[in-house]
Amino acid sequence: MASLARLSNVYRCIINPTLSRALLNGVRYETTQSSDIGISGRIPSSSEQATGKEKAEHDAILAGNENPFDMSFHEGPWGTAANPRLVPSHFDERILGCVCEPEATQIIYMNIKKGDPQQCDCGHWWKLVEAKKAI
Repeated sequence: MASLARLSNVYRCIINPTLSRALLNGVRYETTQSSDIGISGRIPSSSEQATGKEKAEHDAILAGNENPFDMSFHEGPWGTAANPRLVPSHFDERILGCVCEPEATQIIYMNIKKGDPQQCDCGHWWKLVEAKKAI
């Protein structure tokens, strides 16, 4: 019986090099089951093991919000000094990418800060405003 157990350990060592190092060093691993969610014998899905911002993003997508961090491309009217394009942010500054013309092949990035409206090199005006709520 002992030789069968030893053969089983050798087989596991060939398959799993981490286990072979552990057996050589005399370390034993014990597995535990997560009894609070009732998962046993399988790997949890990404939604079951997500935490923090990742879980909030996943829950928002499941609720129907395909863009929970508001990172999509926004098109709209040309911003002027009197009526700048509003950019929501949860922070005091934000990096903004401006596609100056529809046929442009590059994006002009700039750091806009709360306060007065700021102008891109192409003439677009932008103003940072407080975002509605954080997810």
